[in-house]
Amino acid sequence: MFFNEGFVMMRHISPLAAAIREELIKDFGDTWQKIHSVLDYAWIVVIALGFALSPNKSFHLLVLITFWNAALSLIYVPMWLKNRRNL
Repeated sequence: MFFNEGFVMMRHISPLAAAIREELIKDFGDTWQKIHSVLDYAWIVVIALGFALSPNKSFHLLVLITFWNAALSLIYVPMWLKNRRNL
């Protein structure tokens, strides 16, 4: 989750990550979307299995909530506010 979603999120704040993503899209074409979709489904399945099999469900839920709250607070809300000001 961290690597797949982290890379996707970083393109919003890092010109280097955005350039790498664009290069991957150029190199892989439509296959890029398929690869990304498979990775999305894979990490969701892995997280679901982790919750189902883990004796530390509350800790893992805390990590998941912390990750997404950090992403929302540090990346997406500032991006939305910036885009809203530019309208």
